[in-house]
Amino acid sequence: MKCNSNNRHTSLRVILTVLVPCSFAWGQVGISHGNEIDVARNFSSQPVPKWENGFLFGFEMDPPSAPPVYAYDENGHKLFETPLAVDSAIRIVPGAMAASGDGLFAISGSAYSASGDAVVFIAVLDRTGRLVRVTRTGGFAPIRLCYTSDGTLWASGRPVTYPSIDEPPDHDILRAYNADGTFRMSLLRQSTFPKAPHKAHPVRISNLSSNGKLIAFLSVEYNELVGISSEGKVLFRNQFAPPGRDYYVTGFAVSADSEIYMSCQVAPPADKKGLVVAFYRWDGAASKWHEVYSGPLTGNGAYHAIFGFGADGMLVSTKLPHFKWVQVP
Repeated sequence: MKCNSNNRHTSLRVILTVLVPCSFAWGQVGISHGNEIDVARNFSSQPVPKWENGFLFGFEMDPPSAPPVYAYDENGHKLFETPLAVDSAIRIVPGAMAASGDGLFAISGSAYSASGDAVVFIAVLDRTGRLVRVTRTGGFAPIRLCYTSDGTLWASGRPVTYPSIDEPPDHDILRAYNADGTFRMSLLRQSTFPKAPHKAHPVRISNLSSNGKLIAFLSVEYNELVGISSEGKVLFRNQFAPPGRDYYVTGFAVSADSEIYMSCQVAPPADKKGLVVAFYRWDGAASKWHEVYSGPLTGNGAYHAIFGFGADGMLVSTKLPHFKWVQVP
């Protein structure tokens, strides 16, 4: 498959917050929240950035020959903004993103030459925006990325296919790359997901996140959650009942204490109108998602999506264009 950007698009300006001792009741829980700090950037019609390990990291799509990538620290200060150039490519399509705790920024994508040849890559930049390395991933197209605290870059993906090349009948969907960019291991065979009619590849609709030691892979396509240690050991695999009718995952993150959360937009009950936003925490003992927040998609105080975790709690988007730090049980 050719690597495409699957990020949500919207118009927003980033707002980060610092916790203050105040709280309000909303949905099923009381949530403490904070004052806002403006990060002056307009993301109009661009992919939504990613929050990981204290960094806000993202890219734009134009110009296609060298799309800009950028990063901000947790205080809202810009670290860099630089064009992404790969060899002599005339078009670059960025895809997944990840930021390590020590300030390395990985971005996957596909690069196209003037003759139409394509390569799939992972580029790594330092906190000044300098290109450290470009790793060609061969026949593997990374769809999601995350770092663990040992500097390993984890990627979920699938084989690259062309009209003349079919997807292999079975393959690993997770790969790990060492801090120097060399291949470390692969795991999680596609064939271990239950076969079912009308089911696509497990990574087609999926999420990948880590708190540095636990890697969590969520296949929305198969309603399955997989936990993996930073050493590559599968700790658990659980299928679950969908948390809501026609649910759409908008955020997925692992807290410092290895609690797994996701945010969703779900269809309302039959007697209600309008989408509902819900946050869920994974209950491993019961193999189900436990709702910790729900509310309307619009209105003052409404939360929209989980972006990640930091020292100040959970980072969520609120009424656009704002982000907040919150504490959720």
